[in-house]
Amino acid sequence: MHHLIALAVFILACVISLADTLAAPPGPPGAVHSSPPPAFAPDRVLVKFKPGSAASEMAGLAKGDRYLRTIPGIDVHVLEVPEGAVKARIALYERNPNVLYAEPDFYRILIEPDEGVDPRMAPVTIIFPTSGG
Repeated sequence: MHHLIALAVFILACVISLADTLAAPPGPPGAVHSSPPPAFAPDRVLVKFKPGSAASEMAGLAKGDRYLRTIPGIDVHVLEVPEGAVKARIALYERNPNVLYAEPDFYRILIEPDEGVDPRMAPVTIIFPTSGG
């Protein structure tokens, strides 16, 4: 008998939850983010050293930076930097004569479906970093 009551309570909770979901007024189309997603990772920098740079030069990262990996095929180093220090670190690495370029690890939009078929479904934005991390 206790199992039957528990099952009835569970079913009632599911029905109430479903009713609340169906009764919720849909928001305006495209109103998903209260603010746009960030343009780049707040704690990663991509650095391309000049060919033939000494390993010691590459190892001489700014204090607090940590080597994560090298992107194969293009030999770009992915570095972890203190959160919020991306722009300052890029400026620092760009002053190094052995660096070809330094840039943020930009996010790229993978998909943003908005078919408008079901008003209860909001558009989805999936972002991923350039470095694949």
